[in-house]
Amino acid sequence: MADQPADGLHFVGVSRPLAKVPMRQSGMAAKAVYKVTDEDGFSFYSRERQWDRPEGDCPGQWQTVDGALAPYENGLHLYTAEQILWGLGPVIWEAEYEGETKVEDAFVIVRQARLLRQCGEWNERVARLFASDCAERVLKIVNETCCVAAVLAARRFALGLISDDDMAAARACAGAALVRVRSTAVRNAIRSCVASVAIEMDDVLNACEFATTAAANRDTEREWQDNRLLQYVTGEIDLDRVRESIAERH
Repeated sequence: MADQPADGLHFVGVSRPLAKVPMRQSGMAAKAVYKVTDEDGFSFYSRERQWDRPEGDCPGQWQTVDGALAPYENGLHLYTAEQILWGLGPVIWEAEYEGETKVEDAFVIVRQARLLRQCGEWNERVARLFASDCAERVLKIVNETCCVAAVLAARRFALGLISDDDMAAARACAGAALVRVRSTAVRNAIRSCVASVAIEMDDVLNACEFATTAAANRDTEREWQDNRLLQYVTGEIDLDRVRESIAERH
């Protein structure tokens, strides 16, 4: 079965730029791939397969499928560093694969794979920080102070510094700005800011997509998002520095 799937602010906490690692497409196992599951190890989108999870330094057991590999129908579905944004979920694992592969636009289908280790830096707090980073990128085309405040509120909420009510107020204020603009790009930028202060995580991650559609160059924006996400997932961002920086703002 298939196993599918700016103004007043600045980025903080990045220790160094992270280069993308290319995927090897045949024969030998490749490490620069990821699997997304729920908290119990089931594939996050299909829920059809429970993966054997690593224990300590020991990888999980190899998973194997028979038959012709086909998108959404048969195969183990993984993500490269450039694809992982398409498949975000509660738990992200670094994985490796062997044997036959089929590379699709949104994922990679493989014959055999196993989980190596959990990307421990990925959780709801980090997902919210990532979404607010995406929203901040398009603040430059929005002349609305309430949108700047919304992005800051999103970060403060992620770090436990404000309440649900504070988030709701920031969301309402930013949302009201939509009636004042007609430009599609600006409206999508505002929607990105509004999404970043949502309570439900599915809504929060919409901030990434709205930011992409608001950007002047969508491919460039998506590439930035891919790299930024990977910096969070691999622990390249110093979350203590992020917290200290955000806590200092009022």
